[in-house]
Amino acid sequence: MADKLQLIGGLYTRTSSKTNEKFYTGYIKQDGKYINFIMFKNKYKEQQIQEGKIKNPSDFQIYLSEDRRQQTEKPAVKPAPKKAAPVPQSEPEPPPLDENDTL
Repeated sequence: MADKLQLIGGLYTRTSSKTNEKFYTGYIKQDGKYINFIMFKNKYKEQQIQEGKIKNPSDFQIYLSEDRRQQTEKPAVKPAPKKAAPVPQSEPEPPPLDENDTL
């Protein structure tokens, strides 16, 4: 039977550095494209059963995620912005001439 199974993706176990909870990341390859996802244990399963909101809640919840391989690449280093050239200090304007002033 194993000869008939076709591998379509992978799943990886991770542990949150903040909460120490396990979660999973993975991908499925379909039509030459990768669909990335993240999967968490359904923390609300018992609550959903007790409240009767969902008759048969799932054990895990799956969310689509972005391709992290692109995000982990080092960003290109941008050159520091050039400082503006200092504005030359102009001499203060002389006061306007009076009728009595001569040049």
